[in-house]
Amino acid sequence: MVRIAFSSIACPEWPLERLITAASEWGYAGIELRSFGTGSTRFACDPAMTGGNKLRRMFMSAGIEPAGVATGLTLDECIMPPVLGHIFAKSWKCIDEGRSYIDIAGSFGAPAVRVFPFRVPKGPFENRRSTLKRIAARAARLADSCRHRGVTILMENAGDFASADDLAEIVTCAGHPSVRACYDIAAGVTAGDDPVAAINHLGDALAMVRLRDRKGDTPVELGTGELPNADVVCALARDNFDGWLTYEWERAWVEGLASPELALPKAAQVISGWIGPAAHADAHSAA
Repeated sequence: MVRIAFSSIACPEWPLERLITAASEWGYAGIELRSFGTGSTRFACDPAMTGGNKLRRMFMSAGIEPAGVATGLTLDECIMPPVLGHIFAKSWKCIDEGRSYIDIAGSFGAPAVRVFPFRVPKGPFENRRSTLKRIAARAARLADSCRHRGVTILMENAGDFASADDLAEIVTCAGHPSVRACYDIAAGVTAGDDPVAAINHLGDALAMVRLRDRKGDTPVELGTGELPNADVVCALARDNFDGWLTYEWERAWVEGLASPELALPKAAQVISGWIGPAAHADAHSAA
């Protein structure tokens, strides 16, 4: 069954208690918590600032699930010099940072850590294929650190790897059961995807779909913009997708957006409205 979550980037100044209570009141099943890592105070609701056992109890008492830990970690950094660079600590900096996020997620039962691929570096030793292989290898190495933690590495389409084809290629190249896909509809459309075809292409590798809406480059409330979110949600509901639909209201990054108290309850209603008829139609046809 499709589950609805929202990202904490909508409420960066809110403490976790308020965030979790609001999710329950607004009809969400989960929350994806954005983290900047241990020691950061950028978001009041950063899970790195709260003990794992306490945070786990907070979610359980509210009947809300952690949908994952979202990070800004990218796995594209080139290794210099190309051969000897492998022995230097800097070459593994992203792995160490990724492991710290895995520890945070595992401490309170979050099922996933979201990371990005990103850019093909410029240089005589770099091309798309070599960059993709490096990204995939690092994702697999992080996934090895997830053993016995109940955590999956979610690679999200972005940067020079923004299409579903790019995402599928990275996941396939990683070749690890704990490396899966998070598909951002907006990024996919910008890359030229048909998002319904994209989610079908990703198939069982797909663990999360990210929803947001826009008119041109301007974020707007869900269902009022240009992106085919409704088509995607209906297709997922018909296919009995059991992952997360995670709504992003980009208030942490974009000034002037409506308050979360206004935008997030509306979004939950809109998504539920899309899921309901699609799921009902599927059940009716099966009968």
